[in-house]
Amino acid sequence: TVGGVDLRTLPTEEALLVPGKREGEIKMIQRGEPPTGEVYMWSQFEGKWQKTGDLVDNPGGSSQQMLNGKLYDHVFDVDLHGDGHGMLKLGYNRGENPFEAAQRFIWDNSEMVGQHFLDEIARFITNNTDQQDAPPSGLVSDYAREAAAIAAA
Repeated sequence: TVGGVDLRTLPTEEALLVPGKREGEIKMIQRGEPPTGEVYMWSQFEGKWQKTGDLVDNPGGSSQQMLNGKLYDHVFDVDLHGDGHGMLKLGYNRGENPFEAAQRFIWDNSEMVGQHFLDEIARFITNNTDQQDAPPSGLVSDYAREAAAIAAA
């Protein structure tokens, strides 16, 4: 298991032969023996799955990981170019508004990540975490509008 995910229960890379249903759809697969976990996102424009990162566990055994001096429940690898170069880290805590985490990521990486990615990043967080504690959808859309207004100022 990596990050609470049993890698042997994930589909194999053959699952990437099936096109995604919508832009930004996330798929986790296992590859190799022993299996490693990889995360892919569907691109409607390119008509293919793009690798966005690898499933990783914290070697210290703690359920939280350190990023920029702060502990997070989840730290995702974000591959900007799909080739392993330009990797960034995205921190997220359970119960946090995915749009707030996405906005923080954009602000922290503003030279490389544009404001127009807010919805896509928040959707990635939602699709890859347990969202039992997520805020009501009205709060999410209010936050998205506020963040867009701030970015436009």
